[in-house]
Amino acid sequence: MHGVEGWSSSARRASLRGAMKRLGLVLAVVVLAALGAFAAIAFFNARDDAGVGTSASDAGAPGVPLSALGDVGTTRIDTPAGNVVILYSDAAQRAELQALADDIAGPTSADLEEAGQAVIVRRDGAAGGIVAIAGDQGIRVTDPADANLRAFIEGRLGADAG
Repeated sequence: MHGVEGWSSSARRASLRGAMKRLGLVLAVVVLAALGAFAAIAFFNARDDAGVGTSASDAGAPGVPLSALGDVGTTRIDTPAGNVVILYSDAAQRAELQALADDIAGPTSADLEEAGQAVIVRRDGAAGGIVAIAGDQGIRVTDPADANLRAFIEGRLGADAG
């Protein structure tokens, strides 16, 4: 017999079989780990409801189409998408409306307005009370403390911004 000293052919076959079993076990573990990672990603992705990129109509905030607000609804609001504009007719309501706007979005700045993240308060004698407008939706209220006004602003602020 001419072989490697100390190794018989049956010993070499047994050693090769053992190596193949270990390799098979390692491959099985790698495949199972990859399947587990894929399953975890699919599970969490299916439950992701972050709402990034939703449109204002998907936001669930109160509001009506601008046409339902009468003449003020046809007023052209020249501001980037995502901003909320609050129009009011009674000058006595300015401070309370500005405080609400600052509480929700902070003080208005050109950068916030350009980014579509500003709440802009403007006096408009034709508003007939308080009207908040964002995109193609609006809401009319009589009191700056109305919970629907806050919900409209919070729900529409930043929606549809680019």
